[in-house]
Amino acid sequence: MKKPMYVSRKVLNSEDIIAWAEAQAFPQIVSAKDMHVTLAFSREPVDFNEVVNRNDKITINGGEREVKHLGPDAAVIKFSSKVLSKRWKELCNIGCSWDYDGYQPHITITYDGSKINVKDMTPYQGPIILGPEIVSELDTEWIDKVKEK
Repeated sequence: MKKPMYVSRKVLNSEDIIAWAEAQAFPQIVSAKDMHVTLAFSREPVDFNEVVNRNDKITINGGEREVKHLGPDAAVIKFSSKVLSKRWKELCNIGCSWDYDGYQPHITITYDGSKINVKDMTPYQGPIILGPEIVSELDTEWIDKVKEK
């Protein structure tokens, strides 16, 4: 059966990233349990049987990173990852839609970042440790469930 799909990976070392964000003086920070990287946000229905879950953990060390605004309110850490970009392409190839031009792996630090001057921030440079993929039906009201501290 085809349904809109969401695929993500939880950030397993979110406490390290939260400590970095606190040192950067973010006024609001996404909770540890909500910190993740999105791989697919497909409004287009996809056959869930076509998706083979990746149960591995991924550690991203180094690479280009920057703190940027995303959309009108979010502030994120953008980073590069060939593994995540390749997986995004695989998901697109089985029918996942994507609302943006291309894929840029990122971790949202806050959804209340419109007034933050990200240009003065030093990006998080430690490892980014991601858990296994979580594949679920797309929840278009997900923002109402995110907790920030």
